Amino acid sequence: MNYSVSSLFGCALLVLFLSGCGGGSKAGTYPVTGVVTFKGEPLPNAAVTFFPVQGRPAAGMTNAQGEYFLSTFAAGDGAMSGTYSVTVAEPAVEMKEGDYSIPEPKPPRFPVKYTDPKQSELKFEVKPGEENKFAIDLKE
Repeated sequence: MNYSVSSLFGCALLVLFLSGCGGGSKAGTYPVTGVVTFKGEPLPNAAVTFFPVQGRPAAGMTNAQGEYFLSTFAAGDGAMSGTYSVTVAEPAVEMKEGDYSIPEPKPPRFPVKYTDPKQSELKFEVKPGEENKFAIDLKE
């Protein structure tokens, strides 16, 4: 077999690049998932945000079963390691093009204290190499 040095070098770079993609964390993020419940029931269509002591926040939306998957840099990439204050809030109202009316406010589905990171009292720590699965049970 006759391989050139540049071919071997190129293959080595490709292997290093591929080993950095998939399976590992992207940009130092780790998968973070969980379920949000209120009064024992899953809370669908809620915005979950992890605010770090320092660094970049991570966020996700709950699905119909109340499950969330956090994103920091790309969809579903998780959160960076560290301690977080966590909020749960109603999603932003979508405006339709040409509709400039102010939407009617909806009554909150859960206590408003959970929308403020200083009041929510929800705190979690994301750790490398661990299953970062956090159940969020909102109380009255």
